[in-house]
Amino acid sequence: MPHPTLAELVRSVIEAGREWDLDISDRDGTLWLEDTPQSPMEWWRSLVSTHLAEAVHRLDGLDGPGLLHIDDYGITASLSPGRPSASP
Repeated sequence: MPHPTLAELVRSVIEAGREWDLDISDRDGTLWLEDTPQSPMEWWRSLVSTHLAEAVHRLDGLDGPGLLHIDDYGITASLSPGRPSASP
């Protein structure tokens, strides 16, 4: 998969912010956060969901059983023992 352009990344961040009811705007290449209506627990749930999605994304998705690892550095995912490794 090709890497996104800077403009695509900016649009993605703004759109993701809308999903969290955040008002994010692009001002000459700088992203501004206007409001944060979420409680600390809502932020925590959003962050955990994001870290989980990143862990699975690093494996190019899981096509079957996998393992989740939680440690001081966050959440990582791996294929179940005995399954071939995902491509880098």
